[in-house]
Amino acid sequence: TPYTCCPPRVTNIRRAAEILDGTVVGPGGTFSLNEVLGERTTARGFVPAPQINAGELEDAVGGGVSQVSTTVFNAAFFAGMRIVTHMPHEFWISRYPPGREATISWGGPEMIFENDWDAGLLVTADADDSGITVRMYSSALGRRVATDTIGDAVEGTAFSVAYTRRVWAGDRLKRDERFTWTYKAPPPPE
Repeated sequence: TPYTCCPPRVTNIRRAAEILDGTVVGPGGTFSLNEVLGERTTARGFVPAPQINAGELEDAVGGGVSQVSTTVFNAAFFAGMRIVTHMPHEFWISRYPPGREATISWGGPEMIFENDWDAGLLVTADADDSGITVRMYSSALGRRVATDTIGDAVEGTAFSVAYTRRVWAGDRLKRDERFTWTYKAPPPPE
């Protein structure tokens, strides 16, 4: 997912990417982004940056880490992992696919997936001057993922969106899912 370098939120994204990079999730293992990243504190290299709280933007230590969560979510989504829990943001942020994103905060909401495949999974993360990339490496195991989005995203408004995901293991349909989310309108600019 893209960003513009180098506001404080990018410092937090880069710090989270450093911590996340090289994570291994064994077969049948569960990945919790909060467990991997730990509490975001200044002592651990995180800084105050904007985050969404109750429909408003406010500064908090670790603000911006939801971009890491969204990028991990999409990597897990297209890797065919079982999504245990995720929650989109209150209002849509145009750098993310509508609905297919995941906010995170220490103490919740959380982004969790399960590696319900018969092979381990290596998660890598790289945050450069223009965005963060998360990759997941594993045995192929005949994985194939298809998705469709239903609904039109209109920046600056409230709207609903749905998206589907079909996951195959070889010729067998392993998952046929539909997700929905309704966004609120963002706060007016100050």
